Amino acid sequence: MLAYLPGDYNLSGVVDNNDYTEWQANFGNIGESPVDGNGDRIIDAADYVVWRKNLGKTLADVAPDAPRGVEARAVGATSIEVTWEAAANATSYAVQRRQPDTETEFTTIAPSVGTTSYTDSTATANTTYEYRLLAQNSAGSSPASQTAQATANQANLTAYRPQFRQDPNAPIAGPIYAPWPKTRVLEPDENSNTLGAGIRMNADDDNQNGIRDRFESGIAIPAEDDLIELRVDRLPSQGNMVLVASSDIALYYDPKKATPLPTDMSGNYLPLTFTNNRATVWVEWIGADHGFATVTLVDQASSTSQDSIRFHTFRTLWIVFGGNTQNPADTDGDGSIGDPVQGGPNREGIFDVAQSLYNSGWNVLPFDEEDADAFADIPYTVITQAVGWGQVEWFGIMGYSQGGGATHDMIERTFEDGYVPAMGVWVDAIDHDGALEENDWPNEVLYLLNIWEDNDLLLDGGPVTNPEDRFPGTVYDPFDATGLGLDHSSIDDSPFIHNLIRNTINSWLPR
Repeated sequence: MLAYLPGDYNLSGVVDNNDYTEWQANFGNIGESPVDGNGDRIIDAADYVVWRKNLGKTLADVAPDAPRGVEARAVGATSIEVTWEAAANATSYAVQRRQPDTETEFTTIAPSVGTTSYTDSTATANTTYEYRLLAQNSAGSSPASQTAQATANQANLTAYRPQFRQDPNAPIAGPIYAPWPKTRVLEPDENSNTLGAGIRMNADDDNQNGIRDRFESGIAIPAEDDLIELRVDRLPSQGNMVLVASSDIALYYDPKKATPLPTDMSGNYLPLTFTNNRATVWVEWIGADHGFATVTLVDQASSTSQDSIRFHTFRTLWIVFGGNTQNPADTDGDGSIGDPVQGGPNREGIFDVAQSLYNSGWNVLPFDEEDADAFADIPYTVITQAVGWGQVEWFGIMGYSQGGGATHDMIERTFEDGYVPAMGVWVDAIDHDGALEENDWPNEVLYLLNIWEDNDLLLDGGPVTNPEDRFPGTVYDPFDATGLGLDHSSIDDSPFIHNLIRNTINSWLPR
């Protein structure tokens, strides 16, 4: 995806008469739309003005998107190499740095880099640094990229957040980082029991009659999505390195599990095979029960520990539905799936919440609200497989606007099929297939957090009208946000609402 061009209503990369035709065809419509140039959810004359002001412009006239794939690693006692993927329409990159333990602000250390790598030779040995990139062209700078961390003069383990769930009807041999951007566990969180590396229990049969397999040259290839990518970096001066893992962990050199890490006669892993002082291994949870496990990197010659990662199995699964037209993907490269809606001024705030939960160790899967329909079945299949196979103990469903209606419908559907949601979250919920407020208490959900406002002339949520229909012991938690001055467009973007959701989830369910 390229940067958003105001007035480009058909998303062609140029503002021309075809966009005027698009505006004419949608005039008078209400709701989120790429034709809503000023973000007020009404296609009217104001959106014509946006088109007219930008007529003739192309993507070369807007700042580029943020660079993706930012990585950092120590390459010497005082040197850290930063690499990234090229951003479309970028002519140069600014490299920024901070020490996360002592600094809150980033400082630009290289204002105009013409390649996609930079070596910071001003680092202090045994000090951790965090880096980010800005892509630049004549129109301006991109948003800041995702960050990457490295510690000078130290070997390092980097664990990444889990891949996206496979579509069981169209599996792909991993890894898949979609819709999530590839997200690393930050250094301070690597040994946390909650914020660290979450991992899915491998309770599924990876070879069950092609349901989770695809075939390459007649050979069944497991379509894994419960493996965690673990990157190993050593200094050029270091020799053999070995991994030490808990018995609940299995390690492989590839995501298809075709090449397990070799062991000696005692079952200890042999030294890693490096290419350019880097190795990538894949971690699988093979224990029968939920728990914690640690992988440690050891310098074989000195028998000293270099770094370690602590894994926790997910006990809860979260399904998150966006509002109408909200896209659960990082389309601008800033490291969050909560992007502006179709390039417009309004953010996809419910996906900001999802990204925050994902980054802090939760098992979260985001979807378009239309994916809740029975014919799509992917969210439903994810829930029933995760619960039915014993991968998780609890599941919750969350949604905003029509995604709140989708949440209602998915709660009803899963409960009727014998799967009881632990928690539901509605944010200004309206019917999944309409524009009326969603106010019907769903079939049994143990806890329902319902957040709404009544400031909007067109769309707003509302309280449940029949809370007496809920089952004994279940909890209805209403929150009227009308007094906060939020409308339907802004309620899902509110930091207060985000904190309310996160705090409630963290106090109600385990990761």
